[in-house]
Amino acid sequence: MISKLKELYSYNPDTGEFTRKNKLNGTGRGVIGEQVGSLGVKGYLSIFHNNKHYSLHRLAWAFTYGYYPSSLIDHINGNRADNRISNLRETNRKGNSYNSKLFSNNTTGYKGVTKLKGGKFRAQARLNGKKIHIGTFLTAESAAEAYREFSIKNHGEFSPFQESANVPANSTGSDLR
Repeated sequence: MISKLKELYSYNPDTGEFTRKNKLNGTGRGVIGEQVGSLGVKGYLSIFHNNKHYSLHRLAWAFTYGYYPSSLIDHINGNRADNRISNLRETNRKGNSYNSKLFSNNTTGYKGVTKLKGGKFRAQARLNGKKIHIGTFLTAESAAEAYREFSIKNHGEFSPFQESANVPANSTGSDLR
């Protein structure tokens, strides 16, 4: 499967882009050298080949390392469309969840921070499947800092706050505040 796809597409590990090597099935459709991949509703790029969808981040891994991963592939900087090989790593569900973005219903603007009825802010995180209460704070910023410190200490390389998170220069990191 990988070898057939390598005949049809090129992958640039520095940019994360896939391009077409030849026209599709000799039909004349498609332009050689054009970038391929459709952005799905969840933010992942994919291609459709022989009635099957292929996620481009998983294909990037396969093209680079020679095997299709059985585990999850995590986008280190959180950008699901950034398929540079330096931004991808194998992980499990736990590691992938540690590096997740803010939920859309988050009202504080900070990961792991919720506002309590009395006006204070609670910081909490998950560790090994258990919810951990980090503390209650007067400000959202204090709670966010406590969450950040907890995440760096306990989530290790999967903490989105690690210096080595490989965030591109044009990223503000505002997804996590």
